[in-house]
Amino acid sequence: MKQQNLFMCQQIAHEGEFIQGFCLNLGCQDLRSQFCLQCGIDPEKHTNCKKDLKGFGQIQGFITKFNQYILDLTNQLNKSYSSVKIKYEEFTKQLDNMKIQLVKISEGLSQQDYKQIQENLQMIKEWYQYSNNQNEIMKQN
Repeated sequence: MKQQNLFMCQQIAHEGEFIQGFCLNLGCQDLRSQFCLQCGIDPEKHTNCKKDLKGFGQIQGFITKFNQYILDLTNQLNKSYSSVKIKYEEFTKQLDNMKIQLVKISEGLSQQDYKQIQENLQMIKEWYQYSNNQNEIMKQN
């Protein structure tokens, strides 16, 4: 009996009327968001939001539409994640290679292998310039 009462209009003047749906307007000033046919045509009810009175079928349609929207967003997010993950792995590999090169150059310096340093001088200059640029950026901030 209580379950059945939930689907009946709570307005005394509309006793016996079945709830047809809900007002979906966030700013609705009516005390109850549910509506029956009488509430829908009552000029005193939902005065500024008649267009937002939606039946159960329409609400189900919105839910289905929003669910699809969430699925689409999830797919886009997964694609973005995959793309970022690939770039991350590529960049990590580059950094690992740079670390290996730095160790070799450092060993060359320790062993006074100036030929190896000469071969890697361009790279050392680029790293040096990068480091200076980073320091300048930090000073500006």
